[in-house]
Amino acid sequence: MDFIESAKILVPALCGLNLSVFCDDDKTQPLRLFEKQYAFSAKLQPSFTEKGLLSLFEKKGAENILVIRDALDIFAVMIKINKRWILLGPFCTANWNESNAISLLAKNGLGNAELLPYKSYRCGLPVMSEEYIIKIAALLITNTVGNPPRELEIINMAALKLDDLPPQISEAYNDFSQVNRRYAWENDLMDAVRQGQTARALNLLEGNKGLWTGIRFLTDSITDQIAGSCTLRALVRHAAQQAGLTPVFIDALSQEYAQKMHRHTTDAQQLNDLLHQYIAAFCRAVRDNKKKTIQSMSSARFSILSFTLVSLSLWIHYANLMASHANGLEHYSKRKSVRPLSNISCSAGVNAPQDYYRTAASRYKRSVAMLDMRTAYTLPAYLSL
Repeated sequence: MDFIESAKILVPALCGLNLSVFCDDDKTQPLRLFEKQYAFSAKLQPSFTEKGLLSLFEKKGAENILVIRDALDIFAVMIKINKRWILLGPFCTANWNESNAISLLAKNGLGNAELLPYKSYRCGLPVMSEEYIIKIAALLITNTVGNPPRELEIINMAALKLDDLPPQISEAYNDFSQVNRRYAWENDLMDAVRQGQTARALNLLEGNKGLWTGIRFLTDSITDQIAGSCTLRALVRHAAQQAGLTPVFIDALSQEYAQKMHRHTTDAQQLNDLLHQYIAAFCRAVRDNKKKTIQSMSSARFSILSFTLVSLSLWIHYANLMASHANGLEHYSKRKSVRPLSNISCSAGVNAPQDYYRTAASRYKRSVAMLDMRTAYTLPAYLSL
């Protein structure tokens, strides 16, 4: 592997900057892919189209470092080394500013309708210093063909005279179906994790890789792919919390896999395997938590039932004592005897608590509250179980 091939891997990984190589004998397909990914408007960015780049290749030689600036304030740096053209970029030199963007679009014949697509495009590019990229280009020259003097040549596409036709933006950035699909897919994935459905979650991951990796804006570098996986990990964490897992457990498990992805991942296949393990681990934890919840709920129901039966027995006991006391006074008061509660079973109280308490209270001519005081077990509390 020569230095240029190594740079194709190292520059995106270390700087987050795209490095494209176009060989004289095989550049048609790479040029088309570059235009599809990076040309927001062919009219305003002719240097990012297949036709515009071929024109530059023909007109320019290997004596200069070309710095390209288009009408949308997007930059790129180009050099030629032997029979290969190397393009560093595109990149921005300033962070996103909405008021500046609106003015820039208006200046180029675009309106507010194009603001969101332009924001998606521009914010997908790295923000870097122009001088820094020029130094990278000089380093590539030095380590391949020595250090012959090269002059900077500024190519300002914004100064070109354009026709009067309104500019059109690329279909890749004017079509929001992919965005809508990604959000629908994210909802499906979160639902699968909430249910603990490992197979369904992994099938969604495999069937829609192009959505979660954000291929429209991220490079193929492992650094960018790891960054893209952060969104996926966040979705899984959020779904796991909705499923009832505690934040402490979620954070510990997530940190375990984050460490593996950032420290021990060297290629896309390893990252993909770790993502599968990550999702499977959370789905398994959700299922285990649901089992524990069901078991604890069942245990609680048995405890409540046992407590209810004991409390009802005490209730009956004190009600019978009151009945005996009332019967002892019958000789003096000539009142009607009060029947004991022996024919009202505990199970009746469990199955129909309202009728049970109403019958007992009316039979003993005592309020429910008076009997509740004896047992320390209130009717409202029982009826709320």
